[in-house]
Amino acid sequence: MKVYLDVQSIQSLNGSTITGIINVEHNGLHFPGASWNDIVDGVMEIWGAQLTRLHGVDRIELIFMDGPQRIKITRVDKNALFHFVGQSGDLPDGTVVEANLREFVSSYLVAARELINHSKGEIYGQSASIDYIRGHMKVLSAHWKIRFLF
Repeated sequence: MKVYLDVQSIQSLNGSTITGIINVEHNGLHFPGASWNDIVDGVMEIWGAQLTRLHGVDRIELIFMDGPQRIKITRVDKNALFHFVGQSGDLPDGTVVEANLREFVSSYLVAARELINHSKGEIYGQSASIDYIRGHMKVLSAHWKIRFLF
């Protein structure tokens, strides 16, 4: 289970909103879909905030900005149950998959770093969302003891 971000698809619509292909991939299947285009910085900011909450709560919800699709995550020891909600993509509504939570957090960190690297030198690279994402990265890498260069 991993966060999939296609950095080649990223573009800025108005100098501040960053859109691109972002989804969650599991065994080659994508949710909400392989070509799901969304507000990347908004999704990554929300997901980072939710993932940091997993040290105090057992359940979180990852939402997408451009649709009702969501992923409900319930912590089960070192793993988590990922419950996919909404009709879209390769994983039908109601699908539940157990996966390694640390690996998922690590994939978020990789995607966040790719987004930040891609935004360097761009006007949207100075957005508040990018700063929040950096902060979430620091908290997550410390909580999960994942060595990550910032």
